[in-house]
Order: sequence, then C-alpha cells, then structure tokens
Amino acid sequence: MIEIADFFEHQEYPNVSGIIFPDGFIQLVTVSVKWGTPPSFQVEIDEATTVETLKSKGLLTWSDGAILGKAISGDEAFEAVCGEGDFGSDGFVAVVRAETKKLTWLAAFKNSNPFKHVNFKKGCVCAESTMGTVWCFPLSDPCEFFIEPAEK
Repeated sequence: MIEIADFFEHQEYPNVSGIIFPDGFIQLVTVSVKWGTPPSFQVEIDEATTVETLKSKGLLTWSDGAILGKAISGDEAFEAVCGEGDFGSDGFVAVVRAETKKLTWLAAFKNSNPFKHVNFKKGCVCAESTMGTVWCFPLSDPCEFFIEPAEK
C-alpha cells in the first residue's frame, strides 16, 4: 500500500477534499463558492476519517499529483509544493520536512482548481490557484485555512 508519509517520492494522495496527515488521519472539508465580484468562500469542517477506514469501506482512490510550484521556508526547515490532481478542478498543497522529504500535511481539494504558485508568508503556506484565489494554511494547523481573492 502507498504510504502517504512518502508523498514526495510517489506524488499520490487520497482523492478527497480535506487535510491529510502522515499517520493517515484525514480531516474532510467542504468548500462552497458563491460566485460574484469577488467570489466568496465558505469552509465547513466535516467528519474526520482515515486512509484505513476509507480503504476498508472500498472508498479509497488515489490521485496522481503533478507539482507546479514549490518554495522553501525562511528557516529552510520546510518545503511546500503545490499542483494539480487527476481532474481539472483538483488541486493540492503539501508541506514536507526539507531534510527528510517526509510529509507534514497535505491539503487536497476537488474544487480548488490546480495550485500554480506557493510561498511561506507570516506563519502560513499560501498557494494561488488557477481560479485566481489564494488559499492560506497555517503551517502548524492547516485545518484553520482561509481563502481570499488573489491580488491583481
């Protein structure tokens, strides 16, 4: 079975919308979009699950990630990568330990569109999607993320 902690090696992740941790814990998330100028987003934390639970229920599928952007933290302890999944609306942001390349967490979404740029900013990992939005994940608690329009 694929080890999610080794994401950087195989670049595959569970095909869910949520925050995935190296021990297989997944915090599922629903992101709703209200289109307007600018669009607004509502983030809802759903139930938690695990890779093993999804597998035992026959609900585990994997998405192949393609890395489109990367950044190194100022202290050089972390590397963030972002990109796209199997479908046009899929995107992911992953943070790994720079020295070991072991996963810290991975945020995956079925409706974000691919993420094309990523950077470290004020304790967050911020990634810009091809939809023109910036998704900011606190490095220490990525489940507390927020979404805002990209600066023009």
